[in-house]
Amino acid sequence: MSPTIQGMIVKGFGVASQNLKKGLLAELTKLFPEIAGCCPGTINVKLDLPLKIYNPQFISPRIRIMDNETFGLHGVEFECPLGTASLRSWILLPERSPHRVDIFYAEIMTGKLDAAVSGARCALHILGPHTHSQILII
Repeated sequence: MSPTIQGMIVKGFGVASQNLKKGLLAELTKLFPEIAGCCPGTINVKLDLPLKIYNPQFISPRIRIMDNETFGLHGVEFECPLGTASLRSWILLPERSPHRVDIFYAEIMTGKLDAAVSGARCALHILGPHTHSQILII
């Protein structure tokens, strides 16, 4: 059974959306065709529980058009709103994102999803191998 973390959609800075529209989505799709149905933007989720991805399912080589930054992708089923069918989606892990160190934040790449508005409750069903444990933050 996949672990599930609920959260709430929050407004982001718009940087990921700008970069995906400038060509990052095309570059990542060439390297990782599984994301071909994703929209050129991300859904920002403030998570109810911490999540740290040390080994994403995919790590890009350095992408020249993004100043040689690398990007990780990890598969999830994204449910929004809660109680509806989930969509195959990806957590985007930009190497230099300020959100990378925030274990209560995830940037989601997915197909078109009209219900994904700021304040909406959602859930991430984590795919792939994982270790589940509690964490104490001080």
